[in-house]
Amino acid sequence: MLQAHAVKASKAAAAPAPAAAVMLPVPPPLPGNYAKSGGAQGVLQLLAMVIKDAEVAEQQLRRDEQKAQASYETLVEDTTNSINIAQDTVKEMFSQIAEAKGDKSETKAAQISNGERLTELRKLLHAQHLDCDFLIKYFSVRQKALSEEISAIKDAKAILSGMKK
Repeated sequence: MLQAHAVKASKAAAAPAPAAAVMLPVPPPLPGNYAKSGGAQGVLQLLAMVIKDAEVAEQQLRRDEQKAQASYETLVEDTTNSINIAQDTVKEMFSQIAEAKGDKSETKAAQISNGERLTELRKLLHAQHLDCDFLIKYFSVRQKALSEEISAIKDAKAILSGMKK
């Protein structure tokens, strides 16, 4: 279909056109006096405004950068101080831990010593308890033997005093 259309267009172009229908191109208008366009000032003013805005933005960026740098330096200083404080705290905690371990070992030694002393005291208490148990168990027997002995001494005294008379 495209080929058929192209063939018709080439035949129409090959056919001569009538003489009255030929058109001549229109000549361009003649230039007037050359002068600067009044619209150029707007463009130059726009460029000047863009340059001025860029300079203001650059100054603002420099101020912001200086503020950011000062803020960063403050952050670094604060962080360094906090790290130093934390390290000092850690050192202090380690010294406290070492001191506590020393106290713990001293306490364990004292507990061992006290445990040995308590064992000795328990043995002594047990021996005393056995002695008391013996005394309590044989108290009545001893009481009876003592009263018999006292009675025998009185009898012997009475016998011996009677002999003197």
